[in-house]
Amino acid sequence: MKTDRIVSCNEDDIVSSHEDSTLSCNEDSIAPCNEDSIISCNEDSTVSSHEDNIVSCNDDGIVSSHEDDFASCNEDGTVLSHEDSIVSCNEDSTVSSHEDNIVSCNDDGIVSSNEDDFVSCNEDCTVFSHEDSIVSCNEDSTVSSHEGNIVSCNDDGIVSSNEDDFVSCNEDGIVFSHEDDFVSCSEDSIVSSNEEDFVSCNEDGTVLSHEDSIISCSEDSTVSCNEDSIAPCNEDSIISCNEDSTVSSHEDSIVSCNDDGIVSSNEDDFVSCNEDGTVSSHEDDIVSCNDDGIVSSYEDDFVSCNEDGTVSSHEDNIVSCNEDGIVSSYEDDFVSCNEDGTVLSHEDSIVSCNEDGIVFSHEDDFVSCNEDSIVSSHEDDIVSCNEDSVAPSNADDIVSCNEDDIVSCNEDGYNCIWQ
Repeated sequence: MKTDRIVSCNEDDIVSSHEDSTLSCNEDSIAPCNEDSIISCNEDSTVSSHEDNIVSCNDDGIVSSHEDDFASCNEDGTVLSHEDSIVSCNEDSTVSSHEDNIVSCNDDGIVSSNEDDFVSCNEDCTVFSHEDSIVSCNEDSTVSSHEGNIVSCNDDGIVSSNEDDFVSCNEDGIVFSHEDDFVSCSEDSIVSSNEEDFVSCNEDGTVLSHEDSIISCSEDSTVSCNEDSIAPCNEDSIISCNEDSTVSSHEDSIVSCNDDGIVSSNEDDFVSCNEDGTVSSHEDDIVSCNDDGIVSSYEDDFVSCNEDGTVSSHEDNIVSCNEDGIVSSYEDDFVSCNEDGTVLSHEDSIVSCNEDGIVFSHEDDFVSCNEDSIVSSHEDDIVSCNEDSVAPSNADDIVSCNEDDIVSCNEDGYNCIWQ
């Protein structure tokens, strides 16, 4: 038996054999390991092998793979940590990672990633990390990827893609690999394509590749452009599909619009998808807007998605707004999400707003906002609450606003300043 290979098994202890290695892991749980190779277990008990990588396989068959940084979180809250990585698993299934990578994975599937390591999060809250790539996981399991790497992960099988090799995963768990080509294929047949190779995905999970052009497939696997049904693919041109199967073309931008109205935009164009299937384009921003109203915005633009599908943009802030009204805001901006989907922005504070209307604020500003309009403010912040804005508060003063519009200041009940 050789060493330097990591092998894990599913509940049925079945392990397949790959690359000059015989593995038997059945009742006797024997699992020999070879050098410089990784074995991961899928739900169907098949095993994939990857060089110079570490993989763990949990009870649910999910495999997480990382270069020199291996951490997985089991259903019982235990944590498996290996080589150069510190991971803790909280009772609420959040995962904290240390050493040049900060990751938090909430129940709603939102992933916050900082510094030089980016993470995606699946429904079971396992976390995947990939270098030089930013991945966010939405409630509908779609994945948004930026900066030179695309990753997709479906319910039935996780696909991780690194560096110059890109992978798409179909409903049957089949994985396709293409060099110098970016493809992600979700259960709803959504395809995101970037840079010099564009790909569309049919219902049967097959992938069509076309150079220097983007094509999206309708239910009948055809693409129609306006009345004459001509669908040419030109260089430096964008094709988007509206609900009536018409296709619009825009220069220097990449957009694909599937039956579900999803639009993915990358590089120097900001695209949003309205309920009527129309597409709006804005420069210097990246936005994808799904049926569930999720908007992911990166770089120097702050984007929120209202219930009517409209998109608001604000500079120097990143915001995503999900169906449940959650807003995550980072960097120098304080954002809260109202019931009507509008977004309020305040400088120098970070706020997220959950389904119950609670707003959590971090970094020099502490605010919680309940359904009954109660607002508590702590530490150097000004807060006003209730629809009539009756309870303004000044700096260095703690204010809480009750349903009867009574305002209390500080623990001793004094020093309440009204404006």
